[in-house]
Amino acid sequence: MHKAQLDKVGYFMIAIGIIANLPQIYQIFFTHSAEDISLLSWCAYAGINAFWLWFAIERKIKILAYSAIAGLFVKAIMIYGIYLYGTVDFSFT
Repeated sequence: MHKAQLDKVGYFMIAIGIIANLPQIYQIFFTHSAEDISLLSWCAYAGINAFWLWFAIERKIKILAYSAIAGLFVKAIMIYGIYLYGTVDFSFT
């Protein structure tokens, strides 16, 4: 496969990754419920995306950087929604 074709597939996969998260985003923001969604998991996913963004920048891998940025954007929306509509308890009591 030529590099240009592979890049097109890569960009398509970035879009699929974003689209795959839309049901979770819908569940949170349209039902106003994040009760069954783990804040810890989504924070871990964001941390993983942050690593891949750093890695992509260090290695100058543009498509991986775009993917990581898109992933961080989605994870930030999810984390905000979980904070807003979830049953997250930040107290130490």
